[in-house]
Amino acid sequence: MWSAAGAVTLLPGLAGGIGGSANAINAAGEVGGQVIDSSGTPFGALWNLVGGTWTLTKITSGMTDVQSVADNGDAVGNVGDNGKQTVAGQAWFRTAAGVQTHLPDLGGSGCPGFATSGEAANGINSADQVAGSALNAACALRAVRWTKSGSTWTATDLGAGQGYGINTGGTVVGAGTGGLGSDIWTGTTQTPVDEPAGATYGQGLAINTAGDVTGTWNAGSYVYSGNIPGHSFGLGAPWVGQSSDPVNTFTGNAVHAKSLLPYPSFIYGLGPAATITYNSMDTLTSTLGLGQGWTSMLDTSLTASVNGTVLYRGPGGNHQALTPTSAYAWSPPEGTLGSVEKDPSGSPAHTWVLQTTGGERWEFDAAGKLTRMCQGLAGWANQTDW
Repeated sequence: MWSAAGAVTLLPGLAGGIGGSANAINAAGEVGGQVIDSSGTPFGALWNLVGGTWTLTKITSGMTDVQSVADNGDAVGNVGDNGKQTVAGQAWFRTAAGVQTHLPDLGGSGCPGFATSGEAANGINSADQVAGSALNAACALRAVRWTKSGSTWTATDLGAGQGYGINTGGTVVGAGTGGLGSDIWTGTTQTPVDEPAGATYGQGLAINTAGDVTGTWNAGSYVYSGNIPGHSFGLGAPWVGQSSDPVNTFTGNAVHAKSLLPYPSFIYGLGPAATITYNSMDTLTSTLGLGQGWTSMLDTSLTASVNGTVLYRGPGGNHQALTPTSAYAWSPPEGTLGSVEKDPSGSPAHTWVLQTTGGERWEFDAAGKLTRMCQGLAGWANQTDW
């Protein structure tokens, strides 16, 4: 954990454990996340500073990770199918006193490929309003706001997409249909966020009381000031963000995206794969035969390193080292909730899988080349042959 004064503290893990992550912090300094034991089993985790010493609370039932902690100490998290946080599974609420409740679903039980109802709880405010997603009876992925009256929880279907963050007023921010654009939900009204020039897909991840939104897009991160009609874009973190001018004045990096089709590419069944991106800091060339710095979704790749990390090359030409969380799992790319896993047997053909909590799945062959992309059960799916 990093304090406002600049001090760095290593939070305690499990004895003999092989990893963990800190995902959220509230105003009181309570931290939520996950710890992994020596066998690779994940558990939800809460850390508190008591008498100058950080203490770990291991959550042994219910959620296998903690995604958000409200200022009142209540928290939300998830448990994925097969006990792993790799696909949308079950959403859980936990009071500050430790009482846990499985949040209601949208009727998605029995959807093909899911052992659960496909829920994910990602954000909570002090009024115990929760943002997330779930599969409905048609097995379509929907953004959800959960609210509580007394001890009764209600799940409200906000529309196609996934909810990630929620502010004190109950406004939800997340990703629209297929994760291709950032949206906000005020009540049940869904409004797209104006993303930076050149954005072809994105996700809103957090929103504050003033309506300021932060998130990610295909070439970096962004922050909007006052996310209401008439809002303006600003660089909250100039070393990773981009303004409407394609050149980042802090780093000198130039990013420009170009669609290859005159109409939305999903009409042709290509999803976002029909967009190419130029990143001046990318020194590699594209498998499509484009010049240096140009990439497409098809250039997304995973490369194992001798030190145990995995090098991720994103569709926007960005590069990131993913750290191991277990013998055959790694942390997801920045801005993604989920994990990267490898089949040690090399079978089936997708030896590597990048799976998000919202149901998005990218499959890679043994060489780390992207072979298939799909979003939920009712979204786009692309098969790539090499």
